[in-house]
Amino acid sequence: MLSNKFIIWASVIILSLPFWALTGRLVVLNSSNDQLDCNTFNETFETHDNISEVQQLPLLIISSRLSQERHLVPATLGRYGTLIRGHRSLTPEWIGECFARLVGYYQPKHLVITLDNTIFEQSDSRLLTALDFIIQERKRYQLNMMLSVVGVLKTPATKALGETIDARNKAIEDWASERADARFVDPNPRFSDLYRQPKAAFFWPNGQTLTGPGTQMLFAVLTQEIDAIRVEQ
Repeated sequence: MLSNKFIIWASVIILSLPFWALTGRLVVLNSSNDQLDCNTFNETFETHDNISEVQQLPLLIISSRLSQERHLVPATLGRYGTLIRGHRSLTPEWIGECFARLVGYYQPKHLVITLDNTIFEQSDSRLLTALDFIIQERKRYQLNMMLSVVGVLKTPATKALGETIDARNKAIEDWASERADARFVDPNPRFSDLYRQPKAAFFWPNGQTLTGPGTQMLFAVLTQEIDAIRVEQ
């Protein structure tokens, strides 16, 4: 009898190990996110500033997708004086919270923010509140700055979220249409095939990371947006 009970308890413990391993990983991830603060992003930006010849340029792009190495900025954007900064965990909320160093320090005439799929962790109202706070900080620091928000990009890995992405991007588009000096940019038409599905050639096999052609296409989207603003001005 005792041996049978021992076997049962041993089986329960062994079967529960994957669960506790997963729980431990989630705790680590959550504690990692809790440790984020402005210093995290400030230090990342400063590291790239220290190796950059020019620290204040008219166009500032904040993106988790694009390389911050200045020599990789294509000529189409380089002619405008372009600075790219970013961090994989940076969200609109953090951009607003850390605005003085992440944006105000560079005194840009045009700020472009590219959104990634992490914003699905937020409600529409929370995201739009974060964007509104960026607008408020722009006024607070008296920056004569255009804000362009590049919407969430559909990828092969997020095909099932297509309608959700469209709805989220539409909410941002409506928000921008009601505010002066704010614009919405939809990148998806340039990344989609005839059936409005993301082109696989623009993404690595993980279905999320941009390939070389994908990065160039995103640069093309940004260039088109900046050119349009120059024409309107």
